[in-house]
Amino acid sequence: MWKPEGSMEDIPQDKYIRRYVSNQKWKGLVVSDNIPGKGRGVYTSRRFQKGEVNVEAGDLGYLYFCKNARQEAFCIDAQTFPCPCHPDMETFGRLIDHSGKRANLQPHCFNIDTGEGPRDVVLLIAKNDIETNKELLFDYGVRRKSFKGEGMDLEWL
Repeated sequence: MWKPEGSMEDIPQDKYIRRYVSNQKWKGLVVSDNIPGKGRGVYTSRRFQKGEVNVEAGDLGYLYFCKNARQEAFCIDAQTFPCPCHPDMETFGRLIDHSGKRANLQPHCFNIDTGEGPRDVVLLIAKNDIETNKELLFDYGVRRKSFKGEGMDLEWL
């Protein structure tokens, strides 16, 4: 639970964010096992304000490509479960579903030192105010045309 008061550049130094990234004890999130047509997903158990950090997406259910603070391209591959950085826990980030039209979270890349050395992470930040009992969604950035016609059978899109 953290909302930047100034610049997004303050996020990597915030002690609460560093702790949440390290221990994965994000507050206000609940896993649902019964989302029609999707299976599992993440819902809010409290209200989130626009700009508030919701969760780390460091272990998404799919490949996620972005650039870190040094403008170096990197990819998060969450097909590996459990994730290498949190091998003893199920994390929320990999359960957040895709929506190209109804996304209420925006991914942002950061380099954060959790005490075990710096690492690149993707934090999902509220695009707008999110009420209690709403499904958390973000745009994976994938379109059917991304696969040169080969992705036409991707039903989750």
